[in-house]
Amino acid sequence: MSHTTYQLKPHERPMMAGSPSFPDHPWKRRVCYAIIGVIVGLTAGFTNGMMLANIPQIQGYLGLTPEQGGWIQVSYYMFSAIISVLLFKIRQNFGLPRYVSYIVTGLIITNCLQFFFHDYHMELFARGMSGLVGGSLNSMAMYYMMQAMPAIHRGKGILLGLGLTQLSQPLARFLSPLLLQHEQFQLVFSFQLGMALLVCGAVWLLPIPSGYLEKSFEKIDLISFPLMAAGIAFISAGAVQGRIVWWDKDWIGWLFVAGVVCCMLSVIIEYNRKRPMFDIKWMMHTNGMLQVLVFGSLIRVALSEQNMGAAGLMTALGLSNDQMIHFYAVTSCGAALGLMTSVLTFKPTDIKLPLVISFAIIAIASFMEVGQNQWSRPVNFYLPEFMIAFASLFFFGPVMMEGMIRALAKDPVYIMSFSAVFGFSQTVGGLIGSALLNAFITIRTRVHLINSADGSYLTDPQVNQLIQQNAQASQRFSFDSTWNHAYGVSKLIQQDTMLAQVAAYNDLFVTVGIGSLICFLVVGAQRWWHQLHGTNPIGKELRGFAAARQRAMQEPPKQ
Repeated sequence: MSHTTYQLKPHERPMMAGSPSFPDHPWKRRVCYAIIGVIVGLTAGFTNGMMLANIPQIQGYLGLTPEQGGWIQVSYYMFSAIISVLLFKIRQNFGLPRYVSYIVTGLIITNCLQFFFHDYHMELFARGMSGLVGGSLNSMAMYYMMQAMPAIHRGKGILLGLGLTQLSQPLARFLSPLLLQHEQFQLVFSFQLGMALLVCGAVWLLPIPSGYLEKSFEKIDLISFPLMAAGIAFISAGAVQGRIVWWDKDWIGWLFVAGVVCCMLSVIIEYNRKRPMFDIKWMMHTNGMLQVLVFGSLIRVALSEQNMGAAGLMTALGLSNDQMIHFYAVTSCGAALGLMTSVLTFKPTDIKLPLVISFAIIAIASFMEVGQNQWSRPVNFYLPEFMIAFASLFFFGPVMMEGMIRALAKDPVYIMSFSAVFGFSQTVGGLIGSALLNAFITIRTRVHLINSADGSYLTDPQVNQLIQQNAQASQRFSFDSTWNHAYGVSKLIQQDTMLAQVAAYNDLFVTVGIGSLICFLVVGAQRWWHQLHGTNPIGKELRGFAAARQRAMQEPPKQ
């Protein structure tokens, strides 16, 4: 019995090696691809989201110090950033079927290790593997969503696939307290293992159509990539540990020095290569690409503000994750609405509009959060944090798509350069953004505390009255007047520290609002200029992309 091989039509062929083909699927199969894309996208986000949501619980469960907990985060971010540089070359060299099998195998192994072994060093290893797998699952989610869409809406599939990985961040914080209701942290590992098995079964039942292979690795990669990997590792370690042990430690500075030196050496090698992993010349000389990378980092900073801003203030005021369930439900809904709005309203002909709207929303929401006090509760942040979550996902897609269109218009091979640098900016940019926000809060807390102490004296009748009130409250536990007075002073210092922290967070909200307002004015002026002259900022690239796609359809199929 003879077997006929399906011949791909011109519009179904992959544009480059390592990418899938896009047959015209029946609608029922498209629905299945969409369901699997949702599962893979959420699982990709949960690999990092569950860790961030439960770092204090992981430290307590494994008996770790805060510094050891920081190294667990470093392990994930380091390998996540590293794999973003290699993803395209791995797919081009080994093909999609082997690539997917490696990812799924790694996902199962990682979650089995976390489920069965509860040890610091094993957790370090497992989180490193999670970084490798999580970064790879992002592209898998994108490809599955692209398969679910007809050709005319394939760009929206990219937005939906990658957006789901971002949506998982607030969703993980909503689900974590529900999983930990009975104080059994093993349930978190069980949930992650269950998601991994679900992904395994789904991709086995309905694989992604494969494309063609191409030799992509070169000998010079053995020098350039280890240098870049070492640089990423050093910078990630410095950004995470700096906010834990503080920035005045000498070894934190040396980590950044080593990271910058290694990255610069790798950049020098890549700059002079004929076929670079990331084309620095193109990045530096392409109009708008640096702006895309900056805005890509700002997305991570905006998402970090949700964890460091309102959620950080609630933590400082003594609220636990159990008391924040509704807060994270609201932010998850905001992020989901932002993602769906981005997908439904995306127009390449007006790619700057979502950025203008998003920066305006973040600015308004940040200014709405100003004026908090020690009695503030999550309900005070529902509306502004819903708005920030909406805006963060609303402008994620257009930023990503602008970069991809610019890369594909130049040549499909440039998508590797864009993906590597964009992934790097997302990971390292997010870490540095979180570190800066944390440092800002700490410094402003100290400033407010010093200002408060300068105007407070024990001889001041008002200060003395507060001490006496606190001392009287302790008389239920002790009749020692000296101890009660010391307790009153200690309690007053705690109250002043809390007020200083609240004031610091208000300063943060003002700063984020001003920064967002500046971005709104800059991007708004650019859009207004293009509208005034009747031009599209990526009009040339769209025409180049259409021409490149037409040429690819006319070429004979590659094996």
